Amino acid sequence: MNSRHFVTVLLSAALICAVSVLLVMSNINATRLQLQQAKPGAFNYILQSDRAFDRLSQSMIAFEGASDAEKKSVVWMEARRRFDIVWSTFKVFD
Repeated sequence: MNSRHFVTVLLSAALICAVSVLLVMSNINATRLQLQQAKPGAFNYILQSDRAFDRLSQSMIAFEGASDAEKKSVVWMEARRRFDIVWSTFKVFD
């Protein structure tokens, strides 16, 4: 009897997770469609911000993986430049 309740709880949790994923995916799609219908720069702004964050994270990972001080210095300058790019995307709203 105990394992029967356990299976029921697991199936219920799986069903709730599946429904949650479907709701999130439909909301993401609705947002994407709404942004495409908005003024032309809105969707591109989101894409450019996403790329800027990706490049910043890649440069920070490269900084962590750099072995010597000279390489860290070069990679740090790149990471700093990427941070400035990300920061400038937020300065648009000031």
